[in-house]
Amino acid sequence: MRTRKHASSAAIASQTGLTFILILSGLMAFASLSTDIYLPAMPTMAEDLHGNVELTITGFLVGFAIAQLIWGPISDHLGRRKPLLIGMVLFIIGSAGCAMSTSITQIVFWRVFQAFGACTGPMLARAMIRDLFARTRAAQMLSTLVLVMAIAPIAGPLIGGQIIRLSTWHSVFWLLAVIGALMFISLNWLPETLPEE
Repeated sequence: MRTRKHASSAAIASQTGLTFILILSGLMAFASLSTDIYLPAMPTMAEDLHGNVELTITGFLVGFAIAQLIWGPISDHLGRRKPLLIGMVLFIIGSAGCAMSTSITQIVFWRVFQAFGACTGPMLARAMIRDLFARTRAAQMLSTLVLVMAIAPIAGPLIGGQIIRLSTWHSVFWLLAVIGALMFISLNWLPETLPEE
């Protein structure tokens, strides 16, 4: 028997509407930002780690794809918030692991780990919209989130480029860990949306 506290779409609209949209927008942009922000650092990483740095992208994409198969059933059973919280913790650990890596093998491993956490963001943001809104309204909400998500591929490399100019590639992943921590905190304002059975 589920005892989750479920919030209706009307309650969210009246109490946490803007906050809800902002948090979901951040979650939607999570995966894209996780890849795009360190693109300017790849030449430096390849030089420092003496390896095929493109494998870090491959590892992330493989981990992301596998994670979707796992988080889907889990979120249907436990609700949306718990997997998101767990996912953010995994993302923080994975990002810190990447920052402290000293070889391509290590960073690819941590990128897969990071992807397992990052996957919960866009996947469960979409699920929460479907939980709360009818088809037409859900489509409108998703369109809004996709527009916000489109900013990440533009902003990510710009931010990453500035970090590389001022510091090292390690700092890019430390920043991702900080972003993950901020998202974890923001989930305190995100209600459970999966209806109780």
